[in-house]
Amino acid sequence: MKFISLKIEYKEKVRRFDFHESTTLIYSKDNSVGKSTLLRMLFYSIGYPIPGTESIQFKNLHLELEINSLKGPIIIQRHNSKMSMLTGDKTLSYFLPLEHEHALAYIFGTDDLRVLNNIIGSIYLDQDKGWTLLNRGKVIGNIQFNIETLIEGLTNSDVEILKQQLKYKKQQKEKYKGLKIISSYKSVYLESELQVPRSEVKILTDELSILGSEKKIIENQLKEVNKSIKQNKDLMKIIEKMELEVSAEVSGENISVNKNTIINYNSSYNFLDARKWLLKEKLANIDKDIEKDQVQLMNLSGQGEILNTEYNSKKADTLIEQIEINEEDVNYHIELLKNEIKSLQVQIDSILSNNSEVIDKMNELVLVYSERLGVEKYIKDRKNFLFTNKLKGFSGTVLHKLVVSYKLAYIKVLQEYLGFQLPIVLDSPSGREMTNKNIEKIFSLIHEEFPKNQIIIASIYKSKVFETDKIIELTEKEKIFEGTNEIDMFMID
Repeated sequence: MKFISLKIEYKEKVRRFDFHESTTLIYSKDNSVGKSTLLRMLFYSIGYPIPGTESIQFKNLHLELEINSLKGPIIIQRHNSKMSMLTGDKTLSYFLPLEHEHALAYIFGTDDLRVLNNIIGSIYLDQDKGWTLLNRGKVIGNIQFNIETLIEGLTNSDVEILKQQLKYKKQQKEKYKGLKIISSYKSVYLESELQVPRSEVKILTDELSILGSEKKIIENQLKEVNKSIKQNKDLMKIIEKMELEVSAEVSGENISVNKNTIINYNSSYNFLDARKWLLKEKLANIDKDIEKDQVQLMNLSGQGEILNTEYNSKKADTLIEQIEINEEDVNYHIELLKNEIKSLQVQIDSILSNNSEVIDKMNELVLVYSERLGVEKYIKDRKNFLFTNKLKGFSGTVLHKLVVSYKLAYIKVLQEYLGFQLPIVLDSPSGREMTNKNIEKIFSLIHEEFPKNQIIIASIYKSKVFETDKIIELTEKEKIFEGTNEIDMFMID
């Protein structure tokens, strides 16, 4: 897969950026001119919930991205929650975030969500979180990366039951930690007896029941609209294949029967299309309301942070006062759950490690790359260093180099699984922790180990050893939209 071009429309200004199929450097002498923003827009264009910046709200952007994929060229358009893809003679439409995974499955050629959901964490290094994300954590915004889930997908292993148990144990631990906080709060702040208010559980459960019914109705309506759209398209294909003609009553001219000559055909199609997106938006809003009510219900049941709910302090204090807590028992269960969580994690890692081919390949690559960058001594004597969570103790250059070593190993194995090269998108780290010499080592390693991959790097530094085929330069005077040129946006029907 390779990024070809990106068109951006924002506040009636349009700008186009073209990327070289080999190496592109997004360069500026200064920070805060839009380098990182441009990289974020690439991934936002393919549906990811990438956060905008203080100056640009991404939901207001009209974006058109052209990529080359295993299926050939694809033109992707995104505006807020609406995403469309044109490939060949076929147009695919998606409503985000509900249908994002379907879009990714088409782009990357796999429907394994365990792999799909971890691709961006492998190929994209954000300037802040990306350089400290080793094998678990946030890529950018709320997008997560998890090495166990990735390997589970690559090896087709089944640890779902253990993962559910692990999730439950973690939830239980958080609940007990919440009880401990409540116990401390009671002992410090609550002295008088309070009366229990009328329970609001029934109100919330009734609302959830109504919302569930509304959701089913809208889902059925959406199915009918999609069915009508498909039937109209199928009927039109049959009519056009029949090559029917009608004779004009006045002129006697023969007129072909097709979607351009049938009166009100486009209006009917546009109405159905608009109806489809309206229903999808309603469905998304209902899901938000359901999630909000579920959170309130959990909080009311003592499973959430009571102090952070929408209830006023008097109601919260009243609820807290009724909870009987044995702090010694709570501490015992927290320690017990910590041990159980650790044991489950070991079991999951052990099962995944039995699929030694992928694990061994990743381990080998991490060691090779870390040796090239001079940091192999920090991991070579560690057992199961691929799954370790103890490298966060390192900081600065050492951690950055280890992260690069891990990420490049993920990309190599992912490419073997997917069957094509992936782009490598690198945003130079913020701050002054990396010297030019160390940045050159990293650039050189990527360039030599991935000669056929598309590499896009944003940096204030021009490397002498990294041969760049194209430079996109941004300046204080010419930021992303300051160099605006007249370009028509490609509009998908």
